[in-house]
Amino acid sequence: FDEAIDALKKAIEIDPQFKIAHLNLGFVYFEKGMLDEAIEEYEIAIGIDPKFAEAYSNMGLVFCEKKMFDEAIEILKKAIEINPTLPDAHNNLGFAYWNKDLKEKAMREVTIYKGLIGAQ
Repeated sequence: FDEAIDALKKAIEIDPQFKIAHLNLGFVYFEKGMLDEAIEEYEIAIGIDPKFAEAYSNMGLVFCEKKMFDEAIEILKKAIEINPTLPDAHNNLGFAYWNKDLKEKAMREVTIYKGLIGAQ
């Protein structure tokens, strides 16, 4: 992971507006358990492109990992508002709903997720 972090930071140094580099750096930080750093990278990516649904979706997953389910639900709804066909956003929202004991909403999102991945 350290080599990936170095490469992504170098890409960002060359082009600070490279939203995909920020997204990927956020993902690497998430995988390393560096959750606050991941959120920061996703926020930067969203600042570059406020319609970047993948960044919202990934940030929602980080909030789930931090057990901040209300925040996760809010940000994941935003991801789906931007891109209703983003499978991971529906899956992550289902997970957040499940953890809030909103089982019907969770199952609805999982059903949407399964429909979307089946369509790919």
